[in-house]
Amino acid sequence: MDTDSPGTIDFTTRTVGLVDIIWPVDNTYSTKYDPATFAVVDYERKIKQGSHKQTVSFTRQVDTNLLEYGNDEAVERPADVQTVFTMLARAVLQDKAIFDTQWYPLEHEGRQYQTRLLWAGEVDEPIGGRDITCDFYRLDLVPVQKADVAIIDGSDYFSEHIIHPDAVRQIWVTDGDRKKIVKAAVKIYGISVVAELIDE
Repeated sequence: MDTDSPGTIDFTTRTVGLVDIIWPVDNTYSTKYDPATFAVVDYERKIKQGSHKQTVSFTRQVDTNLLEYGNDEAVERPADVQTVFTMLARAVLQDKAIFDTQWYPLEHEGRQYQTRLLWAGEVDEPIGGRDITCDFYRLDLVPVQKADVAIIDGSDYFSEHIIHPDAVRQIWVTDGDRKKIVKAAVKIYGISVVAELIDE
């Protein structure tokens, strides 16, 4: 996840090894946000996942707080609405004392959630053959009690499973001045999907 440009997040997922031969994935997610509030401004994802190819985007209209999707759908959201990616940016760029246990509104494919990051402690996590001291978080997502309907036809694996009600979402962020996410995991029905940072 690249957060070097203020207000911009670029995130790429790619399969490697045998999985890449059986079920190749090459997905990119780009988010622009307000650096003061982490509220999303623009979002785009480009999916190449097996035979499934898709581009999804939306822009937040600041004067109306409407999120206008590229398929001519629109939803109204609070001014400080987040995405999963702006929450990840918080974990990297903000002091945890600011966001730990705090609830924020979150947009996901036309559905509205409440979300928070819960700091679970400092751990030494084995990454790439060595132990790295990390802040360990759980990411909670709770649907808002409305009959929201997804406005996207089809989804990618990450976007579909990150919101699953039984999912346990975990994030490991390096400690120190130059923080970065080195590992993320989603566990559903006892099966964990783990993403680790590969230094290029």
